[in-house]
Amino acid sequence: MRSFPSLVLASFGLIFTINHARTDCLTSEIRESLTNKISNWYFAQIDGIKFEDNVKQFNPNIDDIFKCDCNKLDICIGEPNNNDCSLGQYDSCKELKDEHDGYWRQFKDILIGINFGQISFECDEKNKNIIARLTKSIFLKDGERFNDDLWEFDSDDHRAISWNIYAQNIN
Repeated sequence: MRSFPSLVLASFGLIFTINHARTDCLTSEIRESLTNKISNWYFAQIDGIKFEDNVKQFNPNIDDIFKCDCNKLDICIGEPNNNDCSLGQYDSCKELKDEHDGYWRQFKDILIGINFGQISFECDEKNKNIIARLTKSIFLKDGERFNDDLWEFDSDDHRAISWNIYAQNIN
């Protein structure tokens, strides 16, 4: 049985909004599936902190949410509007999983917790993919940040091909 270090972890309260032009893009089953994938991604990070997961223990979570067999992922953590991905930029699952500078290696020692805001979904009529927008506060050892996450999920297998996080320090 794992023990729990004393950390501020997360309060979880998602409010769901649905905007869609195509009803087949966002059935209730698809919304529930995507909500679960996104929740599981963030809960995996919280559990990774609690249980002190190393990179190899955490990395299977990447395959669960990202479409690792696509040509190129678009992942930017920072201020994507200004092409500032100073907190992380990844083009593939290989980069995300890298043991030296991958996603979990970058965040496992500085992440304290996550406080979720709300999530909304919409269908992208141009490419038929599903867009999810999630707001949250993230607590890092160097301070608190407001995050506005924009996910894009492949319409066929509902795994992410894009994840852009606008991160703003909270003073």
